[in-house]
Amino acid sequence: PAGATTGLRILVCQTAAVRPTVGENVERWRLILEQYCEEDRVDIVQFPESAFSRYFFRDFADAKPSLEVDGAAGGPVFDFLSALAKRLRAYVVCGFMQRMNGVPEEDLNPTHCHNS
Repeated sequence: PAGATTGLRILVCQTAAVRPTVGENVERWRLILEQYCEEDRVDIVQFPESAFSRYFFRDFADAKPSLEVDGAAGGPVFDFLSALAKRLRAYVVCGFMQRMNGVPEEDLNPTHCHNS
């Protein structure tokens, strides 16, 4: 059809997670990406691993606040990415840290965590 484009339109999001909390990094990305809309016809939004936390932590206690519960909506990163996908009508790819669902807080240790 006239005006149709071919190929995949990928929005690559790359920056350092410099804010101290996941919530602050989510807000920063929300502000950066608010300029894009469904009419931009983005097919895929690609974030790097740990785009909303940071990659290196001093220890497990330092990483713990960045964990989201595996398989559960309601975490700040999952909710942001889900809303972004719906708003842009695009696939969103991002690796973020999760903890296993059902593990009591007092029993939580690094073996209960993974990147998604």
